[in-house]
Amino acid sequence: MHQTLKIILISVSIALLVALIIRALIKNKKEKEKPSLGKRRNQLRIMILIAIFSSFSVIAYQLNFSLPFFPPFLKIHFSNLPILIGGFTLGPMSGIGMLLLRFLFGIITTKSAYVGEITDLIIGFASVIPAAIIYKKYRTKKGAGISLIVSTIVWVVTAVFINYIFVIPAYIKLYFNGDVETFVQTISVIPGVNENNYMGRYLLFATLPFNLLLSITINIITFLVYKRISPLVHEFTEKEDLEKEETEEQKNTLE
Repeated sequence: MHQTLKIILISVSIALLVALIIRALIKNKKEKEKPSLGKRRNQLRIMILIAIFSSFSVIAYQLNFSLPFFPPFLKIHFSNLPILIGGFTLGPMSGIGMLLLRFLFGIITTKSAYVGEITDLIIGFASVIPAAIIYKKYRTKKGAGISLIVSTIVWVVTAVFINYIFVIPAYIKLYFNGDVETFVQTISVIPGVNENNYMGRYLLFATLPFNLLLSITINIITFLVYKRISPLVHEFTEKEDLEKEETEEQKNTLE
């Protein structure tokens, strides 16, 4: 219980810090412009939402588990789910901020010598950002479906590629001192794996199905729940400020 509370407090603190940094960057970008009070309040609310989605993501990153038919170091976690929803709701730039936050939190608590965190960051950028960009342009149910299909394809392709060129070589070197035989014993759940075919077998029977399962699950959940969350988010960020601005305009007109 104490450990869980510690994780929540750390994640919320980092999320709020990153949100303040992003807010400062947005403010400095348009120094010559003086946005209305309503717009400034709306920006603050967006930062609050970034902090909330980011907090859910870093907590979900810690709540991971293994499946018996995959090697034990492959952990199922749903940290991309709030980032995808946040990217759809707040835009791709907000998605980038959430991914960076999760990475920062991950390297603080790493148990994989940063290999897992770097891998998740690369896969996150490759899958979340294109989906958010596509949906930003085509904000329809069909657009959401296309963006999530693209996300799944890019996710899996990136995962296979990064495991081939970086993850497996780094994992063998860091955790097994270059001993391929010991690594093969660790992934013995894969059928027919040996020292001669471990790379191809691992990519085909572990990396590909694992990431396909995880990406499809997260993207289906995103597709089902996003439209339920989106109105609440937009109401929180826009409705009150727009009403205030309209009231001010009416007052100015009467005066």
